[in-house]
Order: sequence, then C-alpha cells, then structure tokens
Amino acid sequence: MISFKNVSKKYGDVTAVDDISFDIESHELFVIIGPSGSGKTTAMKMINRMHEATDGDIYIDDENINSIDPVKLRRRIGYVIQGVGLMPHMTIGENIAIVHRLLGKKLPPDEIDRLLNLVNMNPEDFKDRYPDELSGGQQQRIGVIRALANDPNIILMDEPFSALDPVTRNQLQNEFKKLQKEIDKTIVFVTHDIDEALKLGDRICLMRDGKVEQLGTPDELLHHPKNDFVKQFIGEDKLQAKAFKHFRLKDWMKKEIVVAEEDETVEDVIDLMKEYHVNILPVVNGDLLIGSVSLWSLLGNEGQVINDYIGGDGIVEIDVESSVTGAINRINHFRGAVPVVTNKGKLLGVLDHDNLLSTLSTDASGGVE
Repeated sequence: MISFKNVSKKYGDVTAVDDISFDIESHELFVIIGPSGSGKTTAMKMINRMHEATDGDIYIDDENINSIDPVKLRRRIGYVIQGVGLMPHMTIGENIAIVHRLLGKKLPPDEIDRLLNLVNMNPEDFKDRYPDELSGGQQQRIGVIRALANDPNIILMDEPFSALDPVTRNQLQNEFKKLQKEIDKTIVFVTHDIDEALKLGDRICLMRDGKVEQLGTPDELLHHPKNDFVKQFIGEDKLQAKAFKHFRLKDWMKKEIVVAEEDETVEDVIDLMKEYHVNILPVVNGDLLIGSVSLWSLLGNEGQVINDYIGGDGIVEIDVESSVTGAINRINHFRGAVPVVTNKGKLLGVLDHDNLLSTLSTDASGGVE
C-alpha cells in the first residue's frame, strides 16, 4: 500500500500539490488525472522521490520513503514514461536488461523471452533488433516490460500512451488491462485522458489546483460526481452513455401490476379499471400476455366476456432485454404503462413512459452531491 499523509509540494510561492491524503491499495491500478497544472504528475513523482515533498509524508507498506535512499527506492519501483527512453545503441534485449546491468546483475535470456512474450512480441523476432527498427507502439511495449524486468511491486506510469495514434493507443490499453491481471502489480498511472482513466482504472483520483476533487471507482465518478467540475471534466456525453450502458428494463419496470384474465366479464374489468384509474389493461392467459383491452372498447358491451374485445388499442409490448434506446423508441408515442415481456411472451411488469425518461435523466446526470 502507498499512503499519502497531508502531502504538499511547493516551488517558491507556487503550490503544486496542496495537502493531499489518500491510500493506494496493493495490486490496484490507480489513475491520477486532471487538467494541466493540477499536480497529478508531481504527486506521482513524489512516490519515487523524483520530487521531494515539502510537507507531509508518503509511506510504502508503512515505511516512510524519506528513510529510504532515493536511488535504492527508484530501483525497486518500475517507471514508464511517455517517450519510452530506450537506449538507441542497445538491442531490445539489452534495453530490457538495463536495470539489472546497473545493479551489476545479469537478466537471464529466458527471462527476457518471457517478458517479450507477455506483450506478444516474439523474442526471436525482436530481442536482437534496435529501437529505431520498432514502431511507436512496439517501443512502448518494451518500455512497459523493461519496468517489469526487476520484478518491482510498484510501477509508475507517466502518460505512457499519450503520444501514440488512436488505434495503437486503444490496442495498447486493451493489452495493458489483460497484462495487469497477469502481473498483479500496484500501478500508479497518470493521464490527462478521461476515457483512458475510465477504461483502465480500478480507482481514479481527479485533481485540480493541487487538490483532490474526487477519488473513487469509475462507476462512482460517473454515477455520483461530487460537483460541477467533476461533471464537466468527465463530460455530459459520458455520464449519459454510462447510464444508458448499464440500463436494464427489469430494474426500472413496475412489477406490481394490474391485469385482466381473458375470460373475465366486461363489468368486472370496467370495475377494475375504475378502481385503479386506468383506461387500458394488459390481458393475460396465465402469465402470458395476449393483448390488451381499453375502457372505450368495453363500454356498452356489459354482460359479455372481454375475449372478443382484446386488441392492440395502442399498447406496445417491450422485450425485457431491450436497450434503453430500443425501449424509448417503442414507447415514444405512448403515454401509458407498457407491458414488459420475455422473448416467449411472459408478462414481467410494466414500464411507464414518463417515469422512464425521468429516471434516465436523473441517472445520466449523476446528481450533484
């Protein structure tokens, strides 16, 4: 665990990091994000003492980092930067082994092979090449596994994918998510890209002007942004898209519903409508929806059963697995309670149009707490 305890960093009269406190759990991918000048990179670089804290303390597994020699501290923490920083005169294999070389050790060839295989780079094809023979994405992969070569418990990553083209960046993000599950390290990842943060982070620390605005899981930031700055930084489109992505009809439909059986009398069904103040009722045979009846189709037909008056009557059924867009499209021109069914026609509940839109609007906005 990495713990920040009332940590500040000042450069003369400028406060880059202002009295921040939080814990980074072991084995989590912790993202620090914020606009330019927010203090995110400074906060990360204080972990390996590339920047020394002005006030407060940072602990790694309950050990104050000020009690550790800075050089020794950095050698036990992996570090990945945006520009990769590969040595152009060294082969890929030699670049991967550079930390061991600095420590007077030798990284076994089979370990170099294992690391290359972690990022799907065939050792026979790559370990004897030089950096300028690799694409930007391949070089960044080498930067990642070089940080793993000394088997550190902690890896710091300073906007490692930001210089790559969108396609390569997306590919590396996907590969990195899979890699983290395998290597199971504590990773502190700095980025300015909210999409990247939401995609990769177990938790996200959003900073502004040296302070922490909100710290939480991606879902917590998306569904419960604490203030307008958080909402604006995330973006209304992402808040809405996230709400829609997790929307499930069965979570919002009303399960306590009034129905009519197909063999009921007209008088009984009219009385039922009056009791519950509705003009249309779903009609079922057992638990299967077979249609609906309306008050105006029943009036004047007392003394009969409703079976002969079952029809569409403007009611539209919705499959319970429908997306939010599909549900809205199905009930766009209906202002009543719409039956929700399984793909085999079993009636599960009803969905009210106005309530659905109101719920989505609230959920998409996330609410300001």
